[in-house]
Amino acid sequence: MTGSGNESGTYNSDYWVITQRDGEKYYFGLNHLPGWTSGDTATNSVDSELVYSPSSGGPCYSSAGFTSSVCTMGYRWHLDYVTDTRGDAMAYYYTQDSNYNGHSLRCSSSSATGSAPTPGP
Repeated sequence: MTGSGNESGTYNSDYWVITQRDGEKYYFGLNHLPGWTSGDTATNSVDSELVYSPSSGGPCYSSAGFTSSVCTMGYRWHLDYVTDTRGDAMAYYYTQDSNYNGHSLRCSSSSATGSAPTPGP
């Protein structure tokens, strides 16, 4: 799914759904589980990194120049929600790691680079 508005902080806010033949569904990167409301815990299931688009047509390209042609892209979508045909559900939550990079020649920009499973809310 693209443009889901799941507030993962990534370009396009993508997530993936795999549906088994028996109807079980596996969600990767959903971030806001069904019924989520403001203040609820997000799953933080999308790992992301800053990506530069040096040429027009790139997803983050800006005619203002290279340092403006940057956006946060997801590169790993973790399993965060599973449902079956009986209405049972299971959720997984993650803690994002932070890393620092030289974005715009400043060594203080933070970007998530990985995650680890954590107990749910």
